[in-house]
Amino acid sequence: MNFIQISFPLKAIHTEIPMDQIELALENSGALAITFQDDADQPILEPGVGETPLWEAVLIKAIYPNETDCIKLLSKINEFFPEMDLSMIHFELVQHQAWERVWMENFKPLCFGEKFWIIPSHLSENLSNNLSDLSRPIDTKYSIILDPGLAFGTGTHPTTAMCLDYLATNDCEDKMIMDFGCGSGILALAALKLGAKKVIAIDNDPQALIATKENAEKNNLYSEKLLILNTLDLDQLNQKNPGVLPVDLLVANILAAPLINLAQSFASWVKPKGKIVLSGILKNQQASIEKAYAPYFTHLDLRTQEDWIRIDGVKK
Repeated sequence: MNFIQISFPLKAIHTEIPMDQIELALENSGALAITFQDDADQPILEPGVGETPLWEAVLIKAIYPNETDCIKLLSKINEFFPEMDLSMIHFELVQHQAWERVWMENFKPLCFGEKFWIIPSHLSENLSNNLSDLSRPIDTKYSIILDPGLAFGTGTHPTTAMCLDYLATNDCEDKMIMDFGCGSGILALAALKLGAKKVIAIDNDPQALIATKENAEKNNLYSEKLLILNTLDLDQLNQKNPGVLPVDLLVANILAAPLINLAQSFASWVKPKGKIVLSGILKNQQASIEKAYAPYFTHLDLRTQEDWIRIDGVKK
């Protein structure tokens, strides 16, 4: 089955109309699906609580049934957005795809270090038959099941991948570890699989905490070893959970601005000679991060992947 897809930049509308109103107007014009996409390769990682950030340049796409009359569709869109530059609307015919099957075919297990694996759920039930082409065998003792498409990270983004590489190549055995900005819980679960004594998974987004709990349950890792916590409850962390702070290792895959603001807090949560791993940092943000953490951490070490960096340090 084929569909008609229209696409146009947000600037074509010429007036500031809320996104929900644009979406409603396109639905009323017969759209089956609507997406807003980055039109300028601008990264947005983790928004704050209650924020719904958009890119500075937005591309809007809408899918319509194949039998749609394009002339009438343009007329409807012009009714909804009278100031719109209709010449900026691009039409194309697109084929239906079984999207779930597409990602299943393309998403393969990911290996970090030499032993830790992330396995998509559709391959997890029969590893021996599905994974015969891998470079090394998978030890399920050091693997977690996590599907692509989750809102909070699956290991494919360089910032997450570099944190997983750190966990997989450093000793987590019997360590107290904090995953600040846990998202899907991928780093927290990896730490548990790699032998952590206890992991504190922290995020300011309630949906992230739900995702972490669900993924922990899926991997049989939801136990007293995993403490899932909202950032709003941090002040009561030691009071309600005596002995969890300070930690041996703190991993934070968030944004540069909150990393800078949290430097002193992070230092207070890490024991002397404990380690810190910071990610979610662009190369041009390196100097400001190092300046913020130099008073508390030494041996600041740098790793890079694509346009991103990871900074590791040791508490003074």
